[in-house]
Amino acid sequence: MTSYEVSMELWDDNHALHLFSVRGEAAARTVHVQLKEQGNAVDLTGKEVRVYMLTPNGSRIFSNCVLEDAKNGKLSFPITAKALERRGLVECELWISEDSDMVLKVTGLKLEVRESIMDEDAIEGSDEFSALVEMLGSMKQWESEEEARKKAEAERILGEQQRQQEETARQEAEGSRAGAEAARAAAEEERAAEFEALQAESQAGAAYAKEQGDYAKAQGGYAKEQGDYAKEQYDRLKDVDLAQLQTQVESLEAGVSEAENGIAQARAFQATKGKPNGLATLDGNGKLVEKTGLATLAGNGKLSLEEVPSANSMEHCNLGVSEEIPKSSDLNNYTAAGTYRSPTKGTSETLVHSPRNDGGFKLIVTHNQSGNWISQIAVAESKLWIRNRNDSGTWGEWESVFIESSDSSTQATQRNHLGMNKVLWEGTWSSGKITIPNANRYRILLLATKARSSGSSIGTLIVACNYNTWLRGIGGYSTATPTMTHYYFNAQSDSDTSNTFNFIECTAQRNDGTNTTELSVAAIYGVV
Repeated sequence: MTSYEVSMELWDDNHALHLFSVRGEAAARTVHVQLKEQGNAVDLTGKEVRVYMLTPNGSRIFSNCVLEDAKNGKLSFPITAKALERRGLVECELWISEDSDMVLKVTGLKLEVRESIMDEDAIEGSDEFSALVEMLGSMKQWESEEEARKKAEAERILGEQQRQQEETARQEAEGSRAGAEAARAAAEEERAAEFEALQAESQAGAAYAKEQGDYAKAQGGYAKEQGDYAKEQYDRLKDVDLAQLQTQVESLEAGVSEAENGIAQARAFQATKGKPNGLATLDGNGKLVEKTGLATLAGNGKLSLEEVPSANSMEHCNLGVSEEIPKSSDLNNYTAAGTYRSPTKGTSETLVHSPRNDGGFKLIVTHNQSGNWISQIAVAESKLWIRNRNDSGTWGEWESVFIESSDSSTQATQRNHLGMNKVLWEGTWSSGKITIPNANRYRILLLATKARSSGSSIGTLIVACNYNTWLRGIGGYSTATPTMTHYYFNAQSDSDTSNTFNFIECTAQRNDGTNTTELSVAAIYGVV
């Protein structure tokens, strides 16, 4: 109904705290207390606070306080009717406890009970221990709850025992069923084995009967064939003209004699090899001479290189027919002077150490004066490649020879053939490693990109430099606003000669910071 706020110090006697009340009131007044320690609020978190009162008639009152703001040390307690039964001074003491072994007491608060004008002849009361009553009530409730818990636990244990018994019975039944199933399966396997044996025996009998029938049929066919052959021989010989047969034999003998005369003449002609008016021969330079040796043919029907070491540079002949290069051949093995050709793209893309894989080409192999250095020249449309093998047998790389056309449309095609602005790789690259064919031959590359989230293509290309192990580039554009958008790309290879690169980042960002877009690489072009 009414309340009063006081402040009490833990280290002071609080002698000035003197409150007044009237005898016969019943819980009409509430005291609000804030506990302080040297001017600072006391933290009552986790603690219990009770008020202990001693009345003029010697009664003791012990009741719990309400923690209104434990953090700031604020609590309250009502002034009960028991405390106001007699006129006089009621001494109040606060007990603060955190556990059963520690109690802090705060004194100094006094309550003066004045006489009411109305004498209620109140009966003198006994000591009031409401906190104890509450505790006993709580103990009784706990005992009731504990009894219920024990009863529920006993029922659970009984149910668990019953469930275990039922599970044991189920397992025994399952074992019996499994045994019966195993016996049935064994009987079924035995029956199936007997059936298979009978079936195999029946099939063997049928196969044997068929074999005997086929044999008898074959014997009958053979007998008929022999009879037909005998009749044919009889029909052929019964009308033979013996005089005509004798004439044919004599003619055959005359042909044999002519053949022997031809062999004798060939041997005599062979004896004139390298002699005047005799068989012509070739010298070590592939030229006709009087005396050196008989020109021979290799296994492929061509003059051997020992006799014609420079067939395509002969003064008297021009061998312009190209030998076709088989698929999967290694051009490092083409060291014999001559002309060869890869007819189609299908062949070129299977060749090892080929100058191109996107079409056919003609290959010309030449030697220098010593014969140790070898040059290979590849020609296709308006494209030309060349490489050399040195004295130690090591081949160099193919080098493109650029032939500028006067036609501007042809120039773009020529540069593409030479690897300028050539598509090296296409796909979607936003993480991990990829291999870019021939990337280590270029220092400048162009990167086409697209937005990683939407997949839409970005019109502006990124110019990237391939230096050491790094492939890094930038790009961008500016609008009339002006708002500038910058593109950044970064990747790293396994080594300075490797064509395998690991993606690091590719991003588009506006200079005003309003937008940043993650990009993926869609295509890579070789430039220089």
